[in-house]
Amino acid sequence: MGDFGIRLKKIRMSNNLTQQDLADMLFLSKSIICSYEKGTRMASLYTLIRISEIFDLDINYLIGREISIVNKNRFIGKSSYEEYELIKELRKYSKLYSLLINNSRRTLSYINKKFF
Repeated sequence: MGDFGIRLKKIRMSNNLTQQDLADMLFLSKSIICSYEKGTRMASLYTLIRISEIFDLDINYLIGREISIVNKNRFIGKSSYEEYELIKELRKYSKLYSLLINNSRRTLSYINKKFF
């Protein structure tokens, strides 16, 4: 239950929302949001769905589960939500993303030498 509270607070704060702002969006009280964030209470399925819709997140991330990676109905592995978000961000930089996909070892070696 702790992952949910930690992640909810992180999401709320990164969107510059107060507990009251989020409570109003979810039609809940501020004390319920506080309980979620402290880990003393778990959100209902309906509330989890609503939070995932508001912030465009996967419920698995909210509850601390990893995301399964499937290719053509074949399980490949698991990834954290943070890794998934990194990939989504990289895709915005098509040239870099293409270099990383086509020759990841060489591209990462170059980046490491150039910037670190």
